[in-house]
Amino acid sequence: MYLALYRKFRPKSFNKIIGQNHIVQTLKNQIKTNQISHAYLFCGSRGTGKTTAAKVFANAINCLSPVDGSACGKCEVCKHLNETQNIDIIEIDAASNNRVDEIRDLREKIKYPPVYGKYKVYIIDEVHMLTDSAFNALLKTLEEPPAHALFILATTEPHKLPATILSRVLRFDFKLVGQDELVTLLKDIFAQSGIVAEDEAINLIAKAGEGSVRDCLSIADMCASYCNNNIKYNEVLDVLGSSDRDTLYRLASAIYNNDIANFIKILNEQSNSGKNIITLSTDLTKYFRDLLVLKACNNTALVELPNQEQNKMLELSKKFLEEDLNNCLQSFSSIESELKYANNPVLLIEATAIGLICNSKKKLTKPIEQSVAKVENVILNKDIEKINNPSPRHIWGKVLVQMRKDNLVTLRALSSDITNVNLLDNSFIIKVNSKTDLEMLTNVSNYNELVACFNKLGYTYNVKIELIEEEKTLSKTNKIELLEEILGVKVENIK
Repeated sequence: MYLALYRKFRPKSFNKIIGQNHIVQTLKNQIKTNQISHAYLFCGSRGTGKTTAAKVFANAINCLSPVDGSACGKCEVCKHLNETQNIDIIEIDAASNNRVDEIRDLREKIKYPPVYGKYKVYIIDEVHMLTDSAFNALLKTLEEPPAHALFILATTEPHKLPATILSRVLRFDFKLVGQDELVTLLKDIFAQSGIVAEDEAINLIAKAGEGSVRDCLSIADMCASYCNNNIKYNEVLDVLGSSDRDTLYRLASAIYNNDIANFIKILNEQSNSGKNIITLSTDLTKYFRDLLVLKACNNTALVELPNQEQNKMLELSKKFLEEDLNNCLQSFSSIESELKYANNPVLLIEATAIGLICNSKKKLTKPIEQSVAKVENVILNKDIEKINNPSPRHIWGKVLVQMRKDNLVTLRALSSDITNVNLLDNSFIIKVNSKTDLEMLTNVSNYNELVACFNKLGYTYNVKIELIEEEKTLSKTNKIELLEEILGVKVENIK
């Protein structure tokens, strides 16, 4: 019978467990110093080695002569514990044995000592599935079990456990396994299994595992079967339902070129060919993430890429603005949860792309509109604002507009007909036609309002109001004298 890779290569010692060095070292030290606790909690994401570590630990604490903290596998106890019929290491699935009756049965049987080893170990998997009454039944036994009993609780959701349980256990948090460690593990397993694989294919499988060893090996199993033990990059893409880099490049280029029609065409091609559209959206999100990293850092070593794709993606990243790449990344990542429940995922992706392209077009036209407005302003106003010495008439016109904005009715009535203004040094001179206007404008209230209008506009001139001098009427004598001066002779001599 064929044995799946993740079962066939399940670690039998601590040295084979990858990515959890902080936990492995602690457990090994406890075994070496014989400081074994009565209850442990192993929590973390799926496929990170919780149950495996529990079994290795259970074997190690019962071994007669452990090697570097792990069971030797050769002594009598190890041989008996490796048998499927052994009753010293008991694994309980709390998902299907979650009632209070099962826990009561456990409490009755726990009093019996182990048959071969020193400890009777109870590994309760998915412990968060126990009912409240089952947890209550477990409390006292978990806190003070018999000297020969030891509990290892495993769960992916520790937040669902009651605080009374958490306070009675020694907690270990398992982390996701790094991609480099998964790649090394895959290469080692493939070498032992006679499986040939391209490096790019191995990297893709490790990346698809997303930190879970079990998921990674399950994908590797499928790829090995599909490829007849000769795994290639494109065939892994087929197994995963992912799109190739060329398709992602074309989709990203369509967004850069504001080509909605081409984006929809490529998307429909992928959908009609049977590609998983949700996976495609996730891949496109990661693709924009890679582009953003390349744009910001200009370093292909920071992105996991096939060699032939590196320069191609680097050139594409240079065309985008960082802001645009960030918008694309956020837009496609924001719809990931919606895609799972969408009746038409293709429509949602199309709408997201259209929104990005439309916003891009608005950004492109905005500077043009600003430039046009600027030119119009120059043409209409002759760029008066940029002249170091604006004309007195222009300044007075702005003051009149300010009067209207401030609703200064009386001051506007007095000033609207004034056209004779002048700017001399730092004095702004306003000339009025009558003494009445002069008196009204020099009135303290009106004058202060007038000066305030100048100040609001940023003008700090010394405002002066003057009366236009009336022309003097020449008398008859003066006219004769003027005429004699012009002609150079006496008038009386002229006949």
